[in-house]
Amino acid sequence: MPRKKDPNAPKKKRGGQPGNKGNPYPDMPQRKPYAELQTEEQKSRLENKVLIQDSHSPIMDAITLQEMADIVNTDAAERKRTRYANFLLAVKRIAYGVNIKDVNDMRNRFYQYVQLCALTDMKLGNMNAYSAMGIVNQLAWNWKVGASGSTPERKALIEEVDSICSGSREIYAQDSQINPVLAIFYHKNYDGLRDIQSHEVAPMDLLGDKQTPEQIAEKYKDIIEE
Repeated sequence: MPRKKDPNAPKKKRGGQPGNKGNPYPDMPQRKPYAELQTEEQKSRLENKVLIQDSHSPIMDAITLQEMADIVNTDAAERKRTRYANFLLAVKRIAYGVNIKDVNDMRNRFYQYVQLCALTDMKLGNMNAYSAMGIVNQLAWNWKVGASGSTPERKALIEEVDSICSGSREIYAQDSQINPVLAIFYHKNYDGLRDIQSHEVAPMDLLGDKQTPEQIAEKYKDIIEE
């Protein structure tokens, strides 16, 4: 016979202990919520949604393009990987605070990137150009083809950026500044160029030139007479 429940008995919560707030292991010390472990600086960065800028990075402390270029160019010949890393930081520094809803602001960041390349003797590239404008490759492609988020102004901006980057690659290839195979790869994947193979199709009569019955008879008259 089933036991009847006592209606006056205290209700047990999860974990088997009255008053336990959902903890299945009441004897185990609980970790503090993540929000309580964050420092004030971390909370400020999350709340304001800004890029991390600390005093340990000279690039992030630089104000002008020339200052950033001087840092990138330091010991450029001996420390190439350091140079490349500092260049990428400088590109991110250009993008800091960009408003991707403002096409003119994005265009200004792009031309700052072009100036940075000129000051540091670095080649132009689509990925870094998009990064300097605060966007990624997929978003740029969506704007260019008229997909999600695209507007006539954004589409025109990406076409302008791609045109300049494409022109720079053409110059690099003509001046033997990049490998021809790499140039072909860029032209096919970024510039929309394709290999063209032409095939000419012409009608062909296996019997040769068309002849009248009289011409045929004249041609084979010896056979006919025999």
